Amino acid sequence: MKLFELFDRGMVRHPLRSNRRAEAIRELVDLLVSRTGLSERDALVDAIEAREKTGTTALGRRVAFPHARTHLTDRLYLVLGISPEGIEWGTGEPAQLVFLFVTPLDVTKSYIDTLAAISALLHIDGMTDSLVRAPDTDAVVEAIRRTDITLNVSHCARDVMVKEVISTGPGVPVRVMVNRLAEHNISGMPVIDEEGRVIGVVSEKDVLSVGMSRLREFFGAIDFYATCERIVDRLIVQEDIAVGDIMNRDAVCVDEETPITEIAHILVHRNIRRVPVVREGRLVGVVGRADILRKVIRKVGVR
Repeated sequence: MKLFELFDRGMVRHPLRSNRRAEAIRELVDLLVSRTGLSERDALVDAIEAREKTGTTALGRRVAFPHARTHLTDRLYLVLGISPEGIEWGTGEPAQLVFLFVTPLDVTKSYIDTLAAISALLHIDGMTDSLVRAPDTDAVVEAIRRTDITLNVSHCARDVMVKEVISTGPGVPVRVMVNRLAEHNISGMPVIDEEGRVIGVVSEKDVLSVGMSRLREFFGAIDFYATCERIVDRLIVQEDIAVGDIMNRDAVCVDEETPITEIAHILVHRNIRRVPVVREGRLVGVVGRADILRKVIRKVGVR
């Protein structure tokens, strides 16, 4: 399937009438509903706006990527909105190209392949400007058609993983590990033994879980109105507890050849943020949700 075929049934709005993010999302959802017969327009809008509240979907380089996973559809839909003036999307850099995705709850290969195809499109020198300056929607579709991009790109863990991994050992004090999380602005890390083999993972959630467990255990001995921050500080950070005491030993790992479609499925269905990548059991990288988007979509070196 060619990329342009996704837009061949009028799934392009150029120019967008709206100049604000929320209004642009509603405008594109209206176009999607009118072209596909999808119902529950308000529910679709709510799902996309709920995702927006969890973090910006602006990808940089004048591109935004509002999206939602929902039970309201059993296939992927993509709508493109173009705003020559640009729409503020929460980063200070107005978005001129807005790719709105609606996908099923299950992550599918077509979803990842579509992201990769759009990335290839935006890597073409001058393509963003060509789409923004196109006189009408037919010209937009024709510009995409001429690229002859197909939706058959495959990626694996090796292509997207972060190789410089922040890790820790089982004997490291929790207070030291917590400081490393804060220092590197991450929420978790793999735990490795002396040979570099992954033996677990540890995250902020594990720290808080131990804190809440201690709270229940010693409930009568502490201030009922203590904040979560004070509880964790009192019961964990100031105590001599090691990472090995709180880590999750059921670590899910993948190898370098694991398709990112499979990794995405693992991340979503196990409700985790990242997976270690191993080679013969030894840690060689890590892949997170943001890494998949960043490598497949956000790294758009357009001009």
